[in-house]
Amino acid sequence: MRISAVILASCLFVGCGDDPAAIDPQKIVDEEGKAKVAALFSSLSEGYCDYLYRCCNTNELEFKFETTFSDKQSCQRYFDLTDEETNYGYQVAVADGDLSLDGNAETRCLKDWSNQTCGDVEVDAFVRPRGPESCDPQELFIGRKDAGRTCRTSYECDEGLSCRAGGNGEGMCLPLRRLGDPCTSDSLCLSGLVCANPAEGLRSCQSPATEGTSCEELAC
Repeated sequence: MRISAVILASCLFVGCGDDPAAIDPQKIVDEEGKAKVAALFSSLSEGYCDYLYRCCNTNELEFKFETTFSDKQSCQRYFDLTDEETNYGYQVAVADGDLSLDGNAETRCLKDWSNQTCGDVEVDAFVRPRGPESCDPQELFIGRKDAGRTCRTSYECDEGLSCRAGGNGEGMCLPLRRLGDPCTSDSLCLSGLVCANPAEGLRSCQSPATEGTSCEELAC
């Protein structure tokens, strides 16, 4: 009976009659990537709930969240569910090879959540806030798409590229603008530059104004 159970389990996993050597290793990698993304979002929910129960008293939590959850565990479960759709999008992107997780950034993010000063995070009853800057998806994920490939967000694009809007909700990964290049927003410029109009004419990527410099047309 024990042997039959083992054989049955093997059939369910591999498929009776299938060659175990023919299993696609990429599928295993995809599932591992999805599991890591799900674990990351669950850790972020845990970090937020730790923050809530560290910084808010029972009356404040009941006033803000009413009966949504009753303890830290149900709090984490609640925000896991609110993150579910976003979480799945990142899982697919990682499985497709468009994104990869930055393990060091994840560690920094969770540490910063645990050290977050009470009152510095705006509490939302329906959405888990992003929290510390280190928890921004652009810090947590590494884009893998080269210039010219279609994209939905700049998170998917490789370093030095941004996702420029296109039709049907998709854009294209294109190089970030350099100093003096025309622009319409800061997100189009290389890191450390701002999109501004210090003189009459088109806005362009410029270095931020230094201390003591007028910043009516140039961000400080």
